[in-house]
Amino acid sequence: MERGDLQGAHELLRKHAGSVAGDADYYAFDAAVPQRLGRHKEAVAGYREALDAYRRAKFAGGLSPPLLAFVDQRMKQLQ
Repeated sequence: MERGDLQGAHELLRKHAGSVAGDADYYAFDAAVPQRLGRHKEAVAGYREALDAYRRAKFAGGLSPPLLAFVDQRMKQLQ
């Protein structure tokens, strides 16, 4: 993506999707690429997945205060 190869970044993310299941940061990044490609419906779905993953992490409990603050911040950004 940094090199301007959005399609290549998109394909790479798709290739490794199974290995990062449940990773909220992955979902957020995976949504940003289609957004930049103009695939807005796909981007919205990715952002929703990211928000859901952050919610699950928050309500599972056991997060340190700094990590909880980070999760809250990311959730606000995605809403």
